[in-house]
Amino acid sequence: MKLIICIHLLFIIALSGLAQTGGVIDDVFSNSHLTTLNNFNGTSPDFTPNRISDEPFSFSELRLKSVASGKKWLSTLTESYDTNSDTWINSTKTVYHYDGEVYSKESLVYSWDELSKQWIFSRKELYSHDQSNRIVRSVSQVWDKESQTWKDDSKQVYGYDQYGNQILSEDYKWDSDITAWVGGHKFEMLYKSKSVRTYEASHQWNADNQSWALSWNKEYQYGDNDQIEKITGKAWNTSSGVLYYHSEQEYTYNQEGLLMGTILNCISEINGPLAPYSKKEYLYNASNLVMQEIKSQWDAAAVQWKFSFKEVKTYDETGNMGLIVRYKWSDEKSDWVYEAKSEKVFNSLNLKISELNSDWDVNSQGWIYRDMITRAYDGDGNQTSSNYLKWDKTINDWVGISKIEGEFTHSGIQSVWRYYKWDAQQNDWRGEYYDELMYSQEGTLLSLTKYSWEDGFWVWQLDTRTTYTYEGDISTGLGRGDFQNLRIYPNPASDVIHVDLSDSADGLLQVFDMQGQLIESHALNGFTRLSVSHLEKGLYQVNLVTKGQNYTGKLVVE
Repeated sequence: MKLIICIHLLFIIALSGLAQTGGVIDDVFSNSHLTTLNNFNGTSPDFTPNRISDEPFSFSELRLKSVASGKKWLSTLTESYDTNSDTWINSTKTVYHYDGEVYSKESLVYSWDELSKQWIFSRKELYSHDQSNRIVRSVSQVWDKESQTWKDDSKQVYGYDQYGNQILSEDYKWDSDITAWVGGHKFEMLYKSKSVRTYEASHQWNADNQSWALSWNKEYQYGDNDQIEKITGKAWNTSSGVLYYHSEQEYTYNQEGLLMGTILNCISEINGPLAPYSKKEYLYNASNLVMQEIKSQWDAAAVQWKFSFKEVKTYDETGNMGLIVRYKWSDEKSDWVYEAKSEKVFNSLNLKISELNSDWDVNSQGWIYRDMITRAYDGDGNQTSSNYLKWDKTINDWVGISKIEGEFTHSGIQSVWRYYKWDAQQNDWRGEYYDELMYSQEGTLLSLTKYSWEDGFWVWQLDTRTTYTYEGDISTGLGRGDFQNLRIYPNPASDVIHVDLSDSADGLLQVFDMQGQLIESHALNGFTRLSVSHLEKGLYQVNLVTKGQNYTGKLVVE
């Protein structure tokens, strides 16, 4: 029972994982549990160049990037590609309304009705802000076709303290049977300063009395320099209706402030006393990097600590962790024995290019490969691929599992993401996801195109395209006016450019050199693909005429 409770603790109380230098908790219940939309409202996110994304581009990430660049989405249009007609067909559209500079107060989602050839309401998001322009309430409504009215669907409530920390997150669903909001989950925190947490609690909804019920909480105690010294976890006993101690983790440091060890105490039964469960000890090298970590489990029968595992870490001259060897304790030998190891190789830029993991084989008394990750980078240090391979003992060779490919703009922004899985029957990589982002010369996001994999032809096929319209004329830098449905990309270009007139029937594109000499002109109809590979590298003036209006701008050929 004790083992079960303490394992459960790792998921609901989260008292594991510390930074190498000590004093910082790597907590699974970090701010990520406070679902926040306020990054949409101007908080610049920490996007790391050079590293390829682990998953397809998300709506949230793209919205964050646009807000961080100071641009406001006026609308987004998503279209689906029809392979039969070889054309794009409307799918969904979102229109944003703002209260102030970059703070959304409402977003309206429309769906395209192919029969009536018109947009119809689908969903609406309503936002309320505090005096610091942070979202304190968001309500999602769905359109009811029968009554032709908006109906509540879900709601989120947020709260903040005087330091700017988000301290409250509540989510609700609308129950039409009782015509009231029904809670789902509530998470709250308290802080002593910016990011230094002293308390957190999780609540679930009690349907009987229609109110929040405490599930568990944690209290943090700090020493000098805000180093964590103790975390105490309590859980709610629904039978007795009282809080009981669930766990306690203590931290010790040396005079330099380095974490030397942790001790986790747990209960073996509900309302039982706290007793030792596990501990970790750390040793450091001259550079204050962890070179050894030892974990022990408490043996209640012998009333003493018993070794569990040990990790020995080796670093290169630049501080990169090149080798981790993991040992487990053998009662039979009363000594440490090999269990696994991880070997990492870095390039001259200190970027990891491979990670080889092996397991110790008792029978052969040697290392056997388990899996390997390899990474490649371009000349600017941007990661362009990540391959995951597993060792196949039956053929004594590496076999593919998955791989990710990425491409980046000149400014280091990831613009392409492709994900593959190995198909053993075809003995080839099978595509899973493919996202392609287009940016303006200024780095403003213009479109997101998604591709699907066509098994029959073993190629990527156009799937959906989302284009982004902003306040002001920033889509390509072409003149002024109603340019929301016009696109010219990429810019700069080296091979081809795409001219998308969308709703415009046709047009004329003229290309001039910087002395005003006409170089060439092209008749346009809807979506046109034009080659620029024959043009000399440099800056060109372009003039676009459509629906009797002129748009001028610059085109860079590289």
